[in-house]
Amino acid sequence: MSLRPLSPALYFWRNKTRALPVLGIIALSVLGVLTVALLADSMLDNGRRNFVGPTAAYSRLYARKNSLDPNIAAHLRHHPDVDRVLPALTASVRVFTLMGGDGNPVLGLASGDMDYFLATAGLQLVEGRLPTGSRREVALHDTTLRNKGLQIGDVVGKDLDRMEYLPAKFTVVGRLIGPYDLGVVPQSALREIYGIRGDSNLLVFPRPGRAAALDDYLTGLDSDEVGAVTPTTANQIFHDETYHVSAMLWAINGVTIVVLSLAVGLLNNIYFMQRLGEFGILAAIGYPVRYLIQRTLMEAMVLSLTGWLLGLGLSMAAVALMREWVFAPQGIALLNLSWRTIVFTLPIPVLTGLFSLATVVRRLGRLDPVSIVERRD
Repeated sequence: MSLRPLSPALYFWRNKTRALPVLGIIALSVLGVLTVALLADSMLDNGRRNFVGPTAAYSRLYARKNSLDPNIAAHLRHHPDVDRVLPALTASVRVFTLMGGDGNPVLGLASGDMDYFLATAGLQLVEGRLPTGSRREVALHDTTLRNKGLQIGDVVGKDLDRMEYLPAKFTVVGRLIGPYDLGVVPQSALREIYGIRGDSNLLVFPRPGRAAALDDYLTGLDSDEVGAVTPTTANQIFHDETYHVSAMLWAINGVTIVVLSLAVGLLNNIYFMQRLGEFGILAAIGYPVRYLIQRTLMEAMVLSLTGWLLGLGLSMAAVALMREWVFAPQGIALLNLSWRTIVFTLPIPVLTGLFSLATVVRRLGRLDPVSIVERRD
């Protein structure tokens, strides 16, 4: 007569006080790992979006020393791959990010170039107006305004806050929205503040379908005198600047996963030692050791997967709350949970199950049900 299989969830259903601590540890582990991974991915995504993203619309040439040779702009305006060349000066506004203070770019453009720049870069004025003439006015992206708590009519600049990056003092006259956190100011205002006459930056817009060819050409201009920020160079620069930070964060998460999985496995081993009598009786009434090992593995995996799913639910709720109440009011974009991030936590239930099984298989293989029943083991 064959014995009826026992449900792998039966023990934990009847001993909830032993299952809940393990479930809690696994769920909190998933929550912690996912939160750190999501914050790291969001930080890198924000940086990539603002540094690499604009190169989809235009490339930038900049002078490594003083100003650019005027012949470069004249030549580019007649290049077959170039749609338009805009002289620009650069500044930035200090914002608070996931990794501390950083600068969102502000471009000094001629008044007649602003409409073309916004339309081509995918930016849109939704409130107020664009800066005009040589007035010290600025139009900032909506996320920058929210991050700094600014509104139309407020004033921002180093004259008011010595920690600010934007020089002098500018009045906010416009709110922009779009894919990149960019702002615009009158070029003449920055020239007056900086005391420069030449062009230090050129924004180069490709003709339709000629972006790749222009990328190759501008990349070839990169030298000791001229720097080029194109889709190719921007991606390379961003990778070089963030590689070690990204590797460090993922390494920390990897170590965390292993340590927590080992801790849960050891906790399961303690529970197993308290159940030797149960396994001895099952072996004594006819359940083979192979089945007991299989049941132990199933118990570990059921518990681990349940804790993992609970952790995913907690993570989704935590991310939604953080996005709504913490980051959105500060103008900081927080990514949604992606399959890549979720899959990164799969080692938690897998390693937990394997560690739990590894600690008990040897004992089950040497199980002596008679000694256990007689309470000599």
